[in-house]
Amino acid sequence: MNPILKKIEDGVDRIVSEPGDKEQYDRIVIAGKKVMFDESTSKHISWLQNPSDLAAMVTGIFDLIAILGEMSKGTMKSDPAIGAAVSLAMQALDFAERAQGIPVTQEIADAAVHAVNEKMLEGASQQPSEQPQAEATAQPSLPQGLIQSGI
Repeated sequence: MNPILKKIEDGVDRIVSEPGDKEQYDRIVIAGKKVMFDESTSKHISWLQNPSDLAAMVTGIFDLIAILGEMSKGTMKSDPAIGAAVSLAMQALDFAERAQGIPVTQEIADAAVHAVNEKMLEGASQQPSEQPQAEATAQPSLPQGLIQSGI
């Protein structure tokens, strides 16, 4: 992994430290990576296919976290969710660099972290009835193992 991205991801790992938060953060990241990089779902994720569009990537990660949050039946806490969103953004940027040759600089990584945090905080500040719902046709179907994982 790009050392810039690794440093940010390691920093998130240290920040998510409340009892139970680290375990939930790990489960969210594992589930998110499974959706993002599983052959059966990744081909349906347009922002992963074109990660140079930072706004689309951030919205996609937000939508993914929202889906996982719905699957958690209200048990997903905001700190692990925000940390996982940042971690997943770093994974997406790493994919962009390795698979598509898009160079990732400190400025790009910082912009991604800022954009993810803003989007997650914006989503958290909305009333539940106002939170954006992902359109069913635009979202990949989640692997059965995720549904049973109890995020």
